Amino acid sequence: MFQAVFQLVFSHPLKSIFKVLILQILVTSLIACSGGGSGEREEEASHDINALFVKGRVEAGECLLFTTNEDGLKDPESIGGGISRAGEVSFGNVTYTGNVLIECVGGTYLDEATGSVIEAPMMRSVVNISESASFTISPLQKWRPNWQRAKEI
Repeated sequence: MFQAVFQLVFSHPLKSIFKVLILQILVTSLIACSGGGSGEREEEASHDINALFVKGRVEAGECLLFTTNEDGLKDPESIGGGISRAGEVSFGNVTYTGNVLIECVGGTYLDEATGSVIEAPMMRSVVNISESASFTISPLQKWRPNWQRAKEI
């Protein structure tokens, strides 16, 4: 087929500059249309997501990662989870990009003021995943949305 196009272009009585231009357009079109027929599925982007669960470093707390809907409510199924070790939690490679709710419950921490081991309360934080990152989940995070609303007023 390429030979037929080549013969048609160069047998026509056009000036040589136009012949070269037509040939370049045809070759570029063929290259552009030929792309990727390997049949392999394109890999989804994956992000290495970590969190620090603190009210003191929480040991053995369960942290779950939830997507959120348009209203900001968490979806019922988690897309990842992990158990804290010295406050650190790894969700591994997450293929979701966008707003997520990190919800941590259970586990214990050392209250430095009293020296007592205390059960950690539930703590949550809404964060945006766009690349690999580490987030802090602490009692102060629940106030963050109120601070953002106060700035908008």
